[in-house]
Amino acid sequence: MGLLRMLGCGAFCLGGGAVAVVSAIEDGGDVLSLGTLGGGAIAVISLYFGLQGLGGAKESTVEEVKGQLHGMAREQTDSKRVSRVEGVEGRLTTRKEGKKLANKLDETEARLLAAITASLPPTDLPDQAVMSLAERIVAETDGDEALALAELERAVEVAREMRKAGASLANLDGFVASVVSRMVDLNDEGDADAADREYEAALAQMEREEAEEANRRREAKAALITQGIGQAYLRRDVAMVARREERKAALMASGADLFAVLRGVMRDYYETGKRMGTRLDLLVGVALAERCVQLAETPEAGATVQNDLGLVLQVLGERGEAGALERSVAAYEAALSVCTKEAMPTDWAMTQNNLGNVLRVLGERGEVGALERSVAAYEAALSVYTKEAMPADWAMTQNNLGAVLQVLGVRGEAGALERSVAAYEAALSVYTKEAMPVDWATTQNNLGIVLSDMGE
Repeated sequence: MGLLRMLGCGAFCLGGGAVAVVSAIEDGGDVLSLGTLGGGAIAVISLYFGLQGLGGAKESTVEEVKGQLHGMAREQTDSKRVSRVEGVEGRLTTRKEGKKLANKLDETEARLLAAITASLPPTDLPDQAVMSLAERIVAETDGDEALALAELERAVEVAREMRKAGASLANLDGFVASVVSRMVDLNDEGDADAADREYEAALAQMEREEAEEANRRREAKAALITQGIGQAYLRRDVAMVARREERKAALMASGADLFAVLRGVMRDYYETGKRMGTRLDLLVGVALAERCVQLAETPEAGATVQNDLGLVLQVLGERGEAGALERSVAAYEAALSVCTKEAMPTDWAMTQNNLGNVLRVLGERGEVGALERSVAAYEAALSVYTKEAMPADWAMTQNNLGAVLQVLGVRGEAGALERSVAAYEAALSVYTKEAMPVDWATTQNNLGIVLSDMGE
């Protein structure tokens, strides 16, 4: 009764079960069932083993602990509790040196594992599943029996809910039902890690299949909208073509910049209309450009697409569309209100050149002051386009300047023809016969015409 003396009257305060346990331990007998003896017995056992761990009068060997576990199992009336108590024995191992108590858990965790699994209320989960859950919980609860038991009861509840939910999935989705069934089986076998891997693999497969199906549906929908675009084109409905193109662009953008996608579509219509001479394509290009102006998220993006709009309107205007040239000028000027020489010199020069082109057409058609404004726009562009830095753009603008000065000279403006000759000759210093034969020939032809005008 050394332990009883060590515990003093506290042992008797814990109840007869505690005394019986202590007596059994001291006499070398079996420890009684934790489940039937209650909390007092568990406390005594925990204290007893704790004293041994602190260097008490008697050390516990693996064989002694196994004997105690066998005794606990014999006293159990609940078969599942018997199985759980016996299961703790499997967590014990023998060190080579001295066969002292050692385990896959430490001594405190081993005692706690036996306590909480014996105290757990009856459940329909397999013992192997319960023991696996308990072992995980014991490893993280730092010897707190009340917390460990609460965690185990909650984990068992979650596992039972999973089993119940899995049984109802058969009519919902066969694949999911089969995966859940395998997860339940793995959990029942105590292999929660394998069950989790089963889940991750199944979810990845479902998400992959969902993405593939979503992509297939998106492509099918895009194909249908493409037919709708063609139908609207056949009906000559410009606004409907533009709306359906935007809808298709939004569908296919898939998180990309709708503005950029739709701008690309707009330029396709512009290029087609310009190449084939089709008015409807250019009108759709105008509608899409105007929509892009609304979608632009920055002033700079808006200026860029205003320049696009000016180009499409210019081509329409050159082909006789009423009011298109004037709208083109307005679009270029809107772009220049944002695209300044200081902030965006190259874009500013390009837009000045484009403005000069449309003003030249308006001037040729008789609009007062348009030719002079065209000259001013080309000269502004040349303040950025230098021969040294940007020779091709500089030569192009010199050729354009020569053309508008030629018109002014023919109409009688003093010195305009001479300035036109100087501009063409400047362009020819870059447009050489060897490097750029087409541009060289065109400019030579223009120069010949203006020299002929001067001769007359």
